[in-house]
Formats: sequence, C-alpha cells, structure tokens
Amino acid sequence: MNQPLFNIIASYEAIMDQVEAQEGELTEDLAELLTITSDAWQSKAKGYAKFIQKLEADIAAADAELKRVQAFKKRKSALLERLEQALLNGLMTFGSQDNKGTYRYESADSDGIVALSTRRSQVVAIEDQTEIPAEFFRVKPAPPPEPDKVALKKALQDGVLIPGVTLRENYAISIR
Repeated sequence: MNQPLFNIIASYEAIMDQVEAQEGELTEDLAELLTITSDAWQSKAKGYAKFIQKLEADIAAADAELKRVQAFKKRKSALLERLEQALLNGLMTFGSQDNKGTYRYESADSDGIVALSTRRSQVVAIEDQTEIPAEFFRVKPAPPPEPDKVALKKALQDGVLIPGVTLRENYAISIR
C-alpha cells in the first residue's frame, strides 16, 4: 500500500473516530486497521526522514558551493583590478599622449591587434564629511516601526493581554 503520508494520517484519524463512536470499544477489525495504518506510517516516516536528510545535505552542499564560487569571483575580481591598474600605469608611462591628453598604444602582430587608450572621468572625493554644508546631504526616510517580538513575548508570558497578539506553540521535526 503506497499512500502519501497525509492519507495515512487521515486514515488513522478516521479509524480513531470509529473507535470513539463505539465508545472506546476496539474491535478486531479496527485493531487490525490500526496496526496496518501504524506500520504504513512507520515505513513512510523513515522514507520521509531519509529524504529530508538528503535535502538538508543538498542545501548544505549548495551553500558551500555558493561560498566557493563567491570566493572565486572575489579572487578573480581582485586580480582583474590589479592587472587593469598595472596596464593603466604602463600605458601612462610608455604610451603616447595626444593633444587632448589621452594616452594611446596600438600593436599589431600574429596574435591580433591590441589598442589601448585612457578614458577620463570625474568622481567626487570627500576628504572631510564634517565640513560639508547641510544642503549637500541627502536625508533618507526612517524605516517604518516594527513590532518588538522579544518584548511582546515577555509581556505575554508575564500574563499581559495585548490586542492582536497571541503566544502560539510551534513544533518542528528533529531527525537524527
């Protein structure tokens, strides 16, 4: 009998309803159904637990792979920045400068053509933020207030009734 776990639980609950309807009398038929249902649940529970453990291992492996790829990207990005800076320094040292102040270098050989040039841009460099007039500051809106769940929990545990808030008991599965 290959039923989903929720069907097994529903069958069990239906059998228990029948036992209750018979004022707690457990007939042989109901006892046999309960045994079958219990055995089916145990078998299914083992399968679910093993599959959950596999999924947890897959997620842990994915997290490790993400960290590995992020470290790889960080190393490659740092190397790229160092190489670009070294090439820029070399271009400004050995390249020829045109009348607009742009440095250029070109080379053509059997590997192809390489053309390098500088490009100008402007950035704002802030040396002392405390000296900047207030009119040049951007004010971001404050985040909206949010409930303090730690304080709410403590108050509810102390017996304080708070409208719109209840203390709910949750259960989680532990698989070893």
